[in-house]
Amino acid sequence: MKITIVGELVIQALSEYGNEMPSKTIARLLYDKHPKVFTSVEHARDKVRSYRGNKGLKDQSTVSNKSFFRKPGNTNDGNIPLPVPIEAEKPWEIMQLDFKKALVLSDVHIPYHHAQSLKLALETGDKHNVDCVILNGDIVDFYAISSFDKNPESRNLNREVQQTRLFLEHLRGRYPKAQIVYKEGNHEERLWRYAWHQCPELYTLMGPDGRRMLTLESLLDTDEYGITVVKDKKPIRCGRHLHILHGHEFRSPFQNPVNPARGLYLRAKCNAICGDLHQSSNHTENGLTSTMSCWSLGALCDLRPAYMPLNKWNHGFGIIELNRDQWSFENKKIISGTVVSA
Repeated sequence: MKITIVGELVIQALSEYGNEMPSKTIARLLYDKHPKVFTSVEHARDKVRSYRGNKGLKDQSTVSNKSFFRKPGNTNDGNIPLPVPIEAEKPWEIMQLDFKKALVLSDVHIPYHHAQSLKLALETGDKHNVDCVILNGDIVDFYAISSFDKNPESRNLNREVQQTRLFLEHLRGRYPKAQIVYKEGNHEERLWRYAWHQCPELYTLMGPDGRRMLTLESLLDTDEYGITVVKDKKPIRCGRHLHILHGHEFRSPFQNPVNPARGLYLRAKCNAICGDLHQSSNHTENGLTSTMSCWSLGALCDLRPAYMPLNKWNHGFGIIELNRDQWSFENKKIISGTVVSA
């Protein structure tokens, strides 16, 4: 087929607008620019489809310029194409842990921790010969960079970071061969939230190793202590059937309930442990073929903070034991300096 003026205009349009733009959109543009050449929008669309090879094999054989032919079954012909995402979806994976016995500590809130209760929890870990320590969020308070009202006399970010480093150093020295995992809670997330709002230039600053410099790992030297950090609200799975979350992953649905463990069960629908609400509780339901249980942990921080001296909190921690596909969990409370089962 000899290329006519119509054909030249169509080829020019396809070259200019690209092969992803719908045929009807290109036809409208052609008709608007050249109303004396094209009798209608449909006339222009027919010619565009012809040069794209969308009118069948018989018509394709008559087209001399086949450079704009599209693969059969192209669904964008006559439709607006789907938008391209700004960035690829990041994989959200559950971190898998395997061990014999683990000590689970949540809501220590350094430097506002309760020293006696923390000491009792670690001593219990010693008695159980734990080979894993799970720091289940809100280990450091980050009061100084909180978005809430703050007493200026108590703002000291350097003190919070240094004391948390000392705690991590103590843990590594106390359990030199244990696996230590640090899951970020909502208080650890205060770091990047503050950076986003107050100093985005520092947030994007990269070190010589190509990693961001303003991170929990860099501030607390977790690599030096051999501690794995779990970020992005990812849960931890112990063995095959028990999951650990901090609790802020489901913030609004079960905030301050009568029974935090039941709130966790209604959302997680699996065997799970959470912290965050500073209360020891448990909830179990029997299904047709299985039983599911959920627990919430007590905290290891001061139970009478200035911002909320009246509350339902209690001190506590947990011990997990794994044996192949079997597992058990002891939810511990600390009452008047004594460790008891919750």
